[in-house]
Amino acid sequence: MTDNTAPFRSLADLKERNAAAGQHFFDAASMRFFSSRASERIYPAPHGAYFVTSERFDAEAKRMYTVRFMALDGTTDTVGTFQQHATAAVAHRKARLLADADVRAPEHLAATPGRITA
Repeated sequence: MTDNTAPFRSLADLKERNAAAGQHFFDAASMRFFSSRASERIYPAPHGAYFVTSERFDAEAKRMYTVRFMALDGTTDTVGTFQQHATAAVAHRKARLLADADVRAPEHLAATPGRITA
C-alpha cells in the first residue's frame, strides 16, 4: 500500500502515487496520445510537488511546456494553462518559484478542480 502522506522525492514517486490513486496521468497510452514527456526534475512542496511536462500535437507542431501539480493523494492538476510556456527553462522556473512560495494548498483543489491558476 502506498503512503499518501510521504513527500515526493522523484518522478518515480509521482508515477507510483498517481497509479496507486487509480489515475492514468503517466500511463504509456496517455503519454503517447498527447506526445507528452515528463521531466525528471520535480519541485517538492509541503502539499505535493510541481513538475513540468511537454506536449506536441503532431510532427509539425512546436513542443510546448506545462507546469503541473501533484497532490499527496496522487491527483494531478495543470497550473495555469495547458502548454502555457514556450521553453522548458521558463516552465521549470515557474514550478520552482511556486514550490518555494508554497502557494498551492489543498483547499484550492476543490475550488478549481482540474486547473490551478497561478
